[in-house]
Amino acid sequence: MSTQSRLAIVIPAYKGKYLKQTLQSLADQTCKDFIVYIGDDKSPDDLFKIVEEFEGRIDIVYKKFENNLGGVNLVDQWNRCINLIDQEQWIWLFSDDDYVESICVETFYSSLNKNKDIDLYRFNNQIVNSSGEAIGALNKFPEFLSAEDFFKGRLNKKIYSYAVEYIFSRQAFEDVKGFEYFDLCWSTDDATWIKLARKHGIYTMNQGIVYWRYSDLNISSITNDKPIVIRKIQANLAYLLWADRYFKSYIAKFKITAREKLKWLLTMPIETICLNIREKEDYIVSSLQSLNLENRKSMAYFIFYIGLLKKAIKSFFIVK
Repeated sequence: MSTQSRLAIVIPAYKGKYLKQTLQSLADQTCKDFIVYIGDDKSPDDLFKIVEEFEGRIDIVYKKFENNLGGVNLVDQWNRCINLIDQEQWIWLFSDDDYVESICVETFYSSLNKNKDIDLYRFNNQIVNSSGEAIGALNKFPEFLSAEDFFKGRLNKKIYSYAVEYIFSRQAFEDVKGFEYFDLCWSTDDATWIKLARKHGIYTMNQGIVYWRYSDLNISSITNDKPIVIRKIQANLAYLLWADRYFKSYIAKFKITAREKLKWLLTMPIETICLNIREKEDYIVSSLQSLNLENRKSMAYFIFYIGLLKKAIKSFFIVK
């Protein structure tokens, strides 16, 4: 194993279905100055059998944990996988079902040499389905994006973001005390990128693409499991409250309108079919109380019912 690498690619692994393609995309890198750390979260799949195919082709450190942690606390699973790394200065938290273009690592080092103060680098992202077919357009950011503009862009759905796009400074990560915890890791990555981007923003590299897979194996696709949906909704509220406190701690006049907050917060209750109307209305009331927006009840209900109407119209034309 090389001791000179500056980049650790960390894969908290559980699913074996796409892991071979993930590792193949790393083995195909034009620059192999990296070490892959794989933390097997007591998977029912034989992940080591897949991993050993790549021994000698890329530097790999494989660890099978004795207990499954991701199913209980995914942030803790991320943390124990990151704790596997040695002296690497940069961390790329990857996944077991996504893959990358062959020039990504080379592009990162080239960008690193040009931008000495950046703590958070990002690749443009292409969403693919379970078969690897592209869904929608390439997800591009401006070259530089501040933490505030990142948050506002995400809130207003002008930009989309996935954890596998980012490479971050180990030192900066430790300085901000690591991942910001939310249940199911829902919004944990966004909050953590905000903390890491506070000083120098996010730098998006103009070459190299990360392919994020949308399939029935990831949590983003779970929309009809009521307990999971409720936890995701509650995590959204916790994230919004955290962001409001965080930004105001160093930007006294930081402002997100009530409409912006409510439109984002009500997206999931509008889209899900596993909650009834009464449950959704109860969520609206409790959210308004948490956000000190009780005086915006009429606005919240207007946004909610207009959203339901648009969803119904869209469903009608799709079925027709």
